[in-house]
Amino acid sequence: MRNPDQGFIVVDPQGQFASETGFPFSLQAWAAEMGREVVVRRVSEDLRLEKDAPLFGELLGKTKLTGEITKMAPETAGLFIDELVKLLRKRSGWDTEDSAGLLRELLGSLTEAGVLGRIYVDETRQARLRDAVLDVLDDADRFGDVFSQFQPLHNLFSPANPGGGRRHSMWGTIAHVFDKAQRAGAPAPMLVLDMSTSGQVSWVSSLLAGPEQAAAVEALRVLDQDSIKAAILRKACRTLKEASESAFRLGETLNTMVVFDEAWRYAPPLHLAGDEEVKALSADIAGYFRDTRKFGIGWTLISQSPRSVNADCFDQMAVRVMGYGLGGADLAKVAEQMDDAEHLKLYRAFAPPDATRPKVYPFMVTGPVSPLSFTKAPVFLAAYTDFEVFRADNHPWISQARRSQGLPVLSGVPRLRGAGPVVAAQVPRSTAPAGAGKRAGGTKEALERVRENAATGGIAAGAFAGLAGDAGFSGGLGSIDDDDPPPF
Repeated sequence: MRNPDQGFIVVDPQGQFASETGFPFSLQAWAAEMGREVVVRRVSEDLRLEKDAPLFGELLGKTKLTGEITKMAPETAGLFIDELVKLLRKRSGWDTEDSAGLLRELLGSLTEAGVLGRIYVDETRQARLRDAVLDVLDDADRFGDVFSQFQPLHNLFSPANPGGGRRHSMWGTIAHVFDKAQRAGAPAPMLVLDMSTSGQVSWVSSLLAGPEQAAAVEALRVLDQDSIKAAILRKACRTLKEASESAFRLGETLNTMVVFDEAWRYAPPLHLAGDEEVKALSADIAGYFRDTRKFGIGWTLISQSPRSVNADCFDQMAVRVMGYGLGGADLAKVAEQMDDAEHLKLYRAFAPPDATRPKVYPFMVTGPVSPLSFTKAPVFLAAYTDFEVFRADNHPWISQARRSQGLPVLSGVPRLRGAGPVVAAQVPRSTAPAGAGKRAGGTKEALERVRENAATGGIAAGAFAGLAGDAGFSGGLGSIDDDDPPPF
């Protein structure tokens, strides 16, 4: 949030960032308070894929569509989908056509001799496939089974969802994050791509119980497949890379951070990927870690274990943040990124958060996060658990960011959205908050402690006794100019 020019795209597989369920404060309200536009889009409900017949065919190939028509070998099913894509390309408005009418016309065209001949050489098999397709067209129940696989994916390319709500262009939505001209000097937006299909989906809840709702539930099941989501994300990431390359040729960078929550779903180790499309996406992301840094695109993976993500991604990370709970092979993997494995002694001494009162959430951070460390020595810190304390400690840059936009300085905790719109914190009262004197006294003591130990970065001598020191450290806090902005 501190860098107003950096945009954020959060890939949210479970809808947690979209709904903010379980969050101690509203990240969306906090981003809005900092002047950022917050956009939440749900693939099943709000996003429209760009008109792309091959992508539609690729998605259909991951469903039971061909199996609902007749039993086909994988190679034959691929040829069947290829012919369907060729027919789609001949229709200029297939993305806006009625799904049922489009499917009937496509199936009818697939019974032509020339088309069947490109799927099967044997005439007997051609006749068998023709009869199977005609049976689907004549039998309402069988047509419904095929339609249940076709319609949810066709609707992703349509201008409206099944409930009539508007779908927004996926590429237009993503491009909005890094479009400097459109935001005209305002902070870059934060986009949440909700990949989930559980919870409240407007066009499902609007239907009454019965066949229509059953069909809608089946549609969500089709969209909930990991292979479908991975194919959509591969297309989105590929287009993002192409945009960054175009900007780079013009001497610009996108300055965008892409965050994958539950990264083990989309960037697992290749040998653990349970689906070929997920495996391909994981390999793509590993490539983006290497290639897109110079284009101004950063990648953040959030997962429970270092070993749950692609090793190529983990090795390419500049910064790694490890919370309490790692052990065994996970810690061994982390140790590979350090000059001295002795640094892990302090990590192993972390107390479980539930065992502390008030709770303390310690983290070990590796990478260029502190000007006091010039090697692979980690930095240890505890996360804030009270947003008001965070706001008070970061008051200088937060207030400067608000004032630079002509906005009043706020106080309090950004509230969760609930069912209403994003709500900012309240304007502070003129009276000093209770306990302000105590906080000021504590700050004075902390400053005195830092001055006394300036040569060691403000840390009392012997605090890390038994741990290997950072041989690259030279100079205490006196060498740092607090008036200059941080280099990150």
